[in-house]
Amino acid sequence: MVIAVVTGVLAAIGFGAAVAASARERSRDSALLLALGARRKQVTRTMAAEQALLVALGGAVGLGLGTLLVHLIVPFVVLTPAARRPTPGALIELPFGQALLLTAAIAVVPLLSAFLIGRRRRDVAARLRHVEEM
Repeated sequence: MVIAVVTGVLAAIGFGAAVAASARERSRDSALLLALGARRKQVTRTMAAEQALLVALGGAVGLGLGTLLVHLIVPFVVLTPAARRPTPGALIELPFGQALLLTAAIAVVPLLSAFLIGRRRRDVAARLRHVEEM
């Protein structure tokens, strides 16, 4: 259980860092959209929806691959004290509800960071000048 929690924390940190990096990269686009007349709420919602979609897809793929790997690998690593395969074979019970809850808990960190980063108020002209200098 400790390994699952630590893995979840590391995944949440990785997701959060990816969202923060993506928000920095998208600041030019959002500054341009704001300069063209888009409302700040629209830009924030669009960025948050994009990040939510990416996090949901990543969580679903991770949950699916994790389930597949558990069913493929566990029967080969479970041995008796005599280092033989048990008879009958290992029974794999993956608590899907707990795995889904852990996936949702991991997804909270990047979604929260996407909403908080999108709410920052910065000067649009200064961001556009920074883009010009690059």
